[in-house]
Amino acid sequence: MKLTIDRDVLADATHAAARIIPARPAAPVLAGILLEADATSLTLKAFDYETSHRSTIRADVDAPGRVLVQGRLLADVVKSLPNKPVTLEVTGSTVVIKAGAARFSLLTMPVEDFPSLPEIPPLTTELDAGEFAHALTQAAVAVSRDDTLPMLAALRVEAVDGAIDILATDRYRLAHRTLPHPGTMAGTWQVRAKALLDAVKGRTGPVQIALTDRLIALTYGATTITTVPVDSDYPPVRRLFPDETPTVAHVNVSELVDAVKRVSLVAERNTPIRLAFTATEVTLTAGSNDSADATETLPCETEGDDMSVAFNPTFLIDGLTALDTPTPRSGSHTRRSPCSSPGSTPTRSPLTTTDTCSSPSASPVRAPPTPARRARRAPRCTAGPTSTGTSADDATQHAQSGSPPRAASRSRVAHAADGPSAEGPHHEDPARQQLRPRPPSPPCRRTPATPATPYPLQPPGPPPHQGTWANRSGP
Repeated sequence: MKLTIDRDVLADATHAAARIIPARPAAPVLAGILLEADATSLTLKAFDYETSHRSTIRADVDAPGRVLVQGRLLADVVKSLPNKPVTLEVTGSTVVIKAGAARFSLLTMPVEDFPSLPEIPPLTTELDAGEFAHALTQAAVAVSRDDTLPMLAALRVEAVDGAIDILATDRYRLAHRTLPHPGTMAGTWQVRAKALLDAVKGRTGPVQIALTDRLIALTYGATTITTVPVDSDYPPVRRLFPDETPTVAHVNVSELVDAVKRVSLVAERNTPIRLAFTATEVTLTAGSNDSADATETLPCETEGDDMSVAFNPTFLIDGLTALDTPTPRSGSHTRRSPCSSPGSTPTRSPLTTTDTCSSPSASPVRAPPTPARRARRAPRCTAGPTSTGTSADDATQHAQSGSPPRAASRSRVAHAADGPSAEGPHHEDPARQQLRPRPPSPPCRRTPATPATPYPLQPPGPPPHQGTWANRSGP
């Protein structure tokens, strides 16, 4: 294979293909980019079994062929070349790259081991790439950065006739963006946010979207990116958005962002800042008198009762900077309800923290175990002197002596067949008992039985330990 191509065109194509290559590929061939040259073009392919990339660019091909090279290394090499035409030539097991006076030689990989890319499904709808990328970026501020929870690292796309709803959550904040479209696409998908953002980042013009239950394909120009949906149950986040907000505040977003950055300088790590809204102003406070504190007041217009709410400053800044309008609306329904900050009619970016606003990931309150659960969980050993509590003999002995019996321990109460006594632990809500994990039961201890004779198999003659035996028997 031998061809000549423009340096900038090749650099953009290799960089886009290298973005989907995983840092730790499942197989060595998945770290490569497949180059296929025909009579007039060069096609680049990359695949990681979940996301695929294929793009075609024009080139002056002298000899068609196929070659597989290290993807990230190829992208770095092409990016560093001088701005001159690039020549690629396969010689034996190496690829020679020349541009001006620069020359690189890269080892090839076995082409036959590279997997086949999935087939592209039929076209479903078409959107503007710039508007679609902007909507994804606005909703992606609430996507989780934790890859161990795939459903939270994904964007939920709900399509109905005339609109596309994009939702995201990381259990602490929510984002909802509505994008109108004239097509007839319908369905629900959960797609990795990184795959969608990489597919449309920096793109302009129309983007064609093809959707099936097992594959999502985005095509713009001569580039196509496919990804598989995330197969998991997404949290029911829609019910967390309030239907109405009796208290609504209007404040300038740029001034509020600057004030939050200043006030949060004195806030300790994982400490929220508090916003107190009145009819004409909002007061931001952070810190404590023990070390440092800060207060700043901004003008605002509040409709309804006064409102005081606390936010994580990082989450608040991320949500405010994602809004389009210069004057967002911040509203609250109740003290424990989500506080929404819709930027415009189709955009809603609710920002919630665990302080004063409810969170979709708030840890459930653990109640004490029920008597039935406590009885199943308690140790079943009652034999031997290791058993605790008040036995019948103990009660008789204390009754004769006139002293009160010992209080029954929690373990002993759990063993009772008729449930806990009046002094025992209180009952709990049966619907919440399953929230408490069951701790492991302690090992059962039993006292071995004492033998009838000290030495049952002792042969005739003086027993061992003569001194001790003589003291027991006497002279």
